[in-house]
Amino acid sequence: MGYALPPIDRRSVNLAGETFRRTTATIDEVLDAWKGLFEWRAAHAYPLLCLYVLLSNRAKRITANSIVAQRLKRYPSILAKLRREPSMKLSQMQDIGGCRAIMPTISEVVRLRDLFTRVKKDRHTLGGVKDYIHNPKPDGYRGVHIVCKYNATSQSKRVYNGMKVEIQIRSRLQHAWATAVEVVDAFKSSSLKSGLKQNLGDPNWRRFFALMGSVIARKEGQPLVPGTPEDESVLKSELRLLASQLRVRETLRGLNLALNVEKHLRETELKARSKDLRLYLLELDLRANKVRFTAFKHSQSEDANRLYAQRESENIEDSSKLFVLVAVRSLKALKAAYPNYYMDTTTFVKTLSSVIDA
Repeated sequence: MGYALPPIDRRSVNLAGETFRRTTATIDEVLDAWKGLFEWRAAHAYPLLCLYVLLSNRAKRITANSIVAQRLKRYPSILAKLRREPSMKLSQMQDIGGCRAIMPTISEVVRLRDLFTRVKKDRHTLGGVKDYIHNPKPDGYRGVHIVCKYNATSQSKRVYNGMKVEIQIRSRLQHAWATAVEVVDAFKSSSLKSGLKQNLGDPNWRRFFALMGSVIARKEGQPLVPGTPEDESVLKSELRLLASQLRVRETLRGLNLALNVEKHLRETELKARSKDLRLYLLELDLRANKVRFTAFKHSQSEDANRLYAQRESENIEDSSKLFVLVAVRSLKALKAAYPNYYMDTTTFVKTLSSVIDA
């Protein structure tokens, strides 16, 4: 099974990152930078797979109802992060390779977190933990982020040692919140997900999601989002007002209906009968209201990464098309782990309705 190898000299990786920040870079320098970025992202595929398997096994030890997926960070997201954090070296970016575990309840999130943070003799090195559940972000985001540094057990794989993979652990309600944010971002060309520090995005939508973050925190018995009302009646009153002004339920339900994805799912399931088909390249076309899939076997990892890079580079200036390469055990798990690519905000809308209609 062939996997891309990381460059021996990481200085070339960092040079690529610096080139993308420079407005005076020549065409040849930019082309070299794209080549370096492609190779560096592709090199995360193998350590990412190893951490994905580890996360899957540990999640299943806690509950059979966990959902685990992996993805390589999209080019636009990498470039945006480089420009947003000018002191960061590309070789030190922690989330180019990412795994996500969605657990049914908050208690199961905590148990899975502890399996990574309290194991004294773990093969992979813990690179840092950010607990946004006990310390929620002001925008309302909640979840646990764990950075793991890959360590090989065989000589042939030591070339990957030290490469970082970020593990995200969320409850289903926390995941529903994050999905709704990405859906609104995608269709309204907003900056809710990454624009808090720059004060970007519609302030009413930002406030709405901060309030919903506290609503979900209350349901899960966790600390409220900073800057939101502690009094439950005040919280609900402000939430009702914003939900009405923004027509939140009507908007999200309309977006759900905009994409006829079940047809695409059935067609893809017919093509993906082999149990080896675990890699999926998803393309969300916002103008055409379509989701497209290309399925790969894990042994086709290099082909998948090459097509992923090609499709992103061809559409780098087109914000109406979004791409992601993910690995999951089934198409059902794919939809559950990445509902934003299906515009599925059903759980979020139900949670909102249970509060404002009470």
